[in-house]
Amino acid sequence: MASCNLGPSFPTWLKLQNKLLVLDLSNASISSSVPNWFWNISSPLEHLDLSSNQLQGQLPKQLRIAYLSL
Repeated sequence: MASCNLGPSFPTWLKLQNKLLVLDLSNASISSSVPNWFWNISSPLEHLDLSSNQLQGQLPKQLRIAYLSL
């Protein structure tokens, strides 16, 4: 999903995903905060790229993601 214009809000359809290992939302025109529900999705994410967005807020203290790019 990199470089797709998904923003400005964080995409809520991610709530329904349960088999994601890699998620690349880089340069997706997201300018909101990452919602709390995102960190509790049932997918076992190994790679998450949220770089080149205008994200707001803080990250949780503990993340179970092998690769994270902001």
